[in-house]
Amino acid sequence: MHAILPVGLPIQELWDLIIDEILSKKDLRSCSIVCRAFVARAQFSLFRLICIWRTTHQHTVARAIELTSLLAASPHLIPHIRSLILGACDAGVLSPLVQIPWTHLESISFGLRVSSAVDFHRIHNLVYLRSLREVVFRGWQWKTEDIAKILSHCTQHLAHVEFFECGRAAVGFPLVSQCRTPMIRHLYFKDSAMPSSLINYPLPWDLSALTHVRGSQSMYGLNSFLLKVRSTIESLHLDGIDHSIESLDLSSFPLLKYLTSDSMGRSFATMLASLPPNNTIDTICIRWSGQIPQLVTEFQKTFISLKLPVIRRVEVEVAPETSYFRYNATELRKRFQRDLSQIHKRGLLSVHFIAAICD
Repeated sequence: MHAILPVGLPIQELWDLIIDEILSKKDLRSCSIVCRAFVARAQFSLFRLICIWRTTHQHTVARAIELTSLLAASPHLIPHIRSLILGACDAGVLSPLVQIPWTHLESISFGLRVSSAVDFHRIHNLVYLRSLREVVFRGWQWKTEDIAKILSHCTQHLAHVEFFECGRAAVGFPLVSQCRTPMIRHLYFKDSAMPSSLINYPLPWDLSALTHVRGSQSMYGLNSFLLKVRSTIESLHLDGIDHSIESLDLSSFPLLKYLTSDSMGRSFATMLASLPPNNTIDTICIRWSGQIPQLVTEFQKTFISLKLPVIRRVEVEVAPETSYFRYNATELRKRFQRDLSQIHKRGLLSVHFIAAICD
């Protein structure tokens, strides 16, 4: 277990915490049949994320039909499903899925294959779900105007939108009118043209409460977009080796509290230097997955040179490939405490380990 359990924890909650530590689907299936106390949590872990995405379109459609049949026979599994990842958005894939009486679905990822048709009518049925909080668009085939059509049918409960490798814009596409305007609080752009598109063609949403933006892999227009929404931003998660962030002036973000970098890159250090003396930075988080060791000590030099009047934490999230490192978790933690000794002595350093993430 990663955390110390509180005294007097109810036995079922204890079992649930143990099940949560199991990553293997095979082990989760075993847990769901060996003990009644394990069943609900093991089934939740198995079904909370469903991926309808196969190498061929035929197999993707078959997967959608298979899921619909399974849930028709076992409807008690439907509330466990929180996230749905789709590899195609045509009628063949969506027709079975809209028949499912979704109750707790919170996130849908729409992938778009080359030359694949989009069944907007059925997509609109899915995104209109009151339980939906997050929509993800994946693939260069997505056009900005098509994304606008879909978002115009989302409810006001939608708060998080992600764009992965998408955002082609037609020149002067008409703005979509709607009676419901989702208030977006979180945005994530990865290798996407959307930041540039959004400057000229706003989507049908309300960004007045936008607090968190994440961007990675050098997207043209990201800095300009960030400056447009800077007045409400509290958290930025950027790519520390992206040279474009060096020109981002952090003094323009009056509410900024949390900074996260995907690496200890020199570009991130350069950007930090733009912080004003009266900044409100509470936490700086670095995700480390085996970068050049001297970058760790260089980060400490940059950190010490900054005026950070309200800083409370410097977090290092370690997500290594186990076979790559010569050190175990304890040795790595000690190494960071040594290389970031001045931060550690101030009681600011927190080192923890996370699974490698494929975004």
